[in-house]
Amino acid sequence: MEQIAVETNSLQEIAEKPMSTQQVTQDIILLRFPLVNACLVGNPGINNNEWALVGAGMAHTGKDILQTAEGRFGKGSQPKAIILTHGHFDHVGAIMELINAWNTQVYAHELEMPYLTGQQDYPPADPSVDDGLIAKISPTFPHKGMNLGNRVQPLPGDGGVPGMFGWRWVHTPGHSPGHISLFRETGALRSLVNMQFKNKKAHIILRFLVLWSFYHQIGNCQYNFRKDSN
Repeated sequence: MEQIAVETNSLQEIAEKPMSTQQVTQDIILLRFPLVNACLVGNPGINNNEWALVGAGMAHTGKDILQTAEGRFGKGSQPKAIILTHGHFDHVGAIMELINAWNTQVYAHELEMPYLTGQQDYPPADPSVDDGLIAKISPTFPHKGMNLGNRVQPLPGDGGVPGMFGWRWVHTPGHSPGHISLFRETGALRSLVNMQFKNKKAHIILRFLVLWSFYHQIGNCQYNFRKDSN
């Protein structure tokens, strides 16, 4: 238990490090937090300045998200949608602060609804899935659901993503029952956002994508981008 406490304190110190940003493409800004990431998706001044936020970070990240969004899209600008890939604590930590600041609808997979509407808690994390620090201390992570009420609704059944024209969502369960991945294909870029599986390595073939391989460490939100070689 003493070792767990030391590792938890180390994790807390890491989590308090400042955010950085990275412009991945003309319309994608990656918000890099120490343990998780979020994304601003949209091009200022295009499509009526419509944009979306993917992920809501941890509890202390709301101010950074709000300030970065205002700096990119202008004061008073609000996202068309907030897209949650799932409802674990490190991806919804700032969601209440964000929806109090924005009159914005939140979307997630229908299987995540019980965890986001106060009906159910996630099961405790399983530390045996990996040998790393995150997995080792994962039993200490919050796993209680939250209640967003009518501010959250299921993603459209046709695979479209509100506020993200040209993007599609696909159900990729394992990390959570209703976990989703987001993707798009253009002539210049094939994008895969936040694909996570219970196994360290997995492969998936999508109609619009070539075969992808990736590595994901439990607890991280990864965004993988591959330039089109054609």
